Amino acid sequence: ALLYDDYSDDPGNKGVLVSPVEELLEIAEEASSYGLDLAIHAIGDKAFNIALDMAEIARKNGVRVRIEHCQVIRPDDLERAKKLGVILAVQPIFISTDSQWAEERLGSKRIRHSYMLKTLLERGFVVAGGSDAPVEEPNPLYGIYSAVFRKSLVTGKEFLREEAIPVDEAIKIFTEGSAFALGIENIVGRIAPGYRAEFTVFEEDPRTAGESIKDIKAFSLIL
Repeated sequence: ALLYDDYSDDPGNKGVLVSPVEELLEIAEEASSYGLDLAIHAIGDKAFNIALDMAEIARKNGVRVRIEHCQVIRPDDLERAKKLGVILAVQPIFISTDSQWAEERLGSKRIRHSYMLKTLLERGFVVAGGSDAPVEEPNPLYGIYSAVFRKSLVTGKEFLREEAIPVDEAIKIFTEGSAFALGIENIVGRIAPGYRAEFTVFEEDPRTAGESIKDIKAFSLIL
């Protein structure tokens, strides 16, 4: 993750910028000029800031921009992202897997604006849920569990509980939110007249399963 400031446990290390900024801005201009939506990988707060520079270029050409991961965001960049209409694509499973070391790496100050969910929804962002497979397990119920209960699937330890969201909202980011991020929100993402009948039937209602939601089995997949 590319950060503004050093890692709290590794002085002198701010992370890695994979591509030069000038090259990234050129890509944003060229891709968006052809009408291509952008998906930009940004974990750290400095990477997120650069992604917004790309988004500012692309949005002028009328395309959608989503930023993937968004683990660490400065408050001023969050406001800028909202003005640009950026879609935030998050992977709530990281709440579980990163919780064992995140505060040690980021520090007590930076962690307060990290791994946000409730804040993003309250600000009115379109939030899309994903799994980051194959790095993480593809099961969306693990992500929904993490978003709602903010607990590690391994240790059960809570992590930034104040950013928890209701189960209905968690399901929504994995369905309607993801469909919007892909530009197919009028085709899939909801069970409604006119939409494709693409959905999963579970053995138990995820909305009322409580913490056992992570253990629910799929009964049928309709395509």
